[in-house]
Amino acid sequence: MNGQPNHERRAFIAWDVLIKQVKKSKTITYKELADQVGVHWRACRFFLDFIQNYCIEEGVPPLTSIVVNAKGKVGKGFIAYDVNSLAECQEKVFNFNWLIYINPFQYTQNDDTQSKLVDDLLILNKSKEVYVKVKSRGVAQSLFRKALLDAYQTKCAFCNFRFPEALEAAHIVPWSMANDEEKLDVRNGLLLCSKHHKLFDKNIFMIAEDYTIKIKDSYKSKKVGQKINLPSNKQYLPIKEYINKRLSLI
Repeated sequence: MNGQPNHERRAFIAWDVLIKQVKKSKTITYKELADQVGVHWRACRFFLDFIQNYCIEEGVPPLTSIVVNAKGKVGKGFIAYDVNSLAECQEKVFNFNWLIYINPFQYTQNDDTQSKLVDDLLILNKSKEVYVKVKSRGVAQSLFRKALLDAYQTKCAFCNFRFPEALEAAHIVPWSMANDEEKLDVRNGLLLCSKHHKLFDKNIFMIAEDYTIKIKDSYKSKKVGQKINLPSNKQYLPIKEYINKRLSLI
């Protein structure tokens, strides 16, 4: 590492501490958590952000809601649930089956960070290696999106929409049918706005080998025949093998 604290590594440690608290249906204070992670309590917010974001992205109860101050209140950084219904939120956390989730920060055991893993994805030919390291689908999908944001210069491949908050990672060969290498291969992805992502997943909008937009019969669009916005770096262009594989599944 470069001397900077690895907050994702701390999130890895904190995750297991919080799961133990869940099993006891008990909250934990920032001070108690910090002592077990080995940091000052003020540093908790940095690694709790990673856990909170993971829970939001996965659509699971926010595990960080059980981390409270001496008065039983969550900190200002907690945004995953209405703080006025904190008891209700904590009850959902205690009743959730966390056993089906592995620790999503296992990749940090070799001092890796999401930033480094995204860089690896952009190098190419490391997608399988990264996927094996990450294990958690939620984290894998997040890394894939971040790599596509870089490759497509933060704009929708179909319409040029540029607000990052509404841009999503779409797989050409669907996740459920992709092998370990294809799942995180940037060349198996398209950065799309939420609207076009949904249309693409439903096979209403498609792309041809020449990167032009196709549309399902019975639908009409002015975009038919238009070339998609492609990465300026040619090494990130969608692979035609993936495009044909996708089309063969429709």
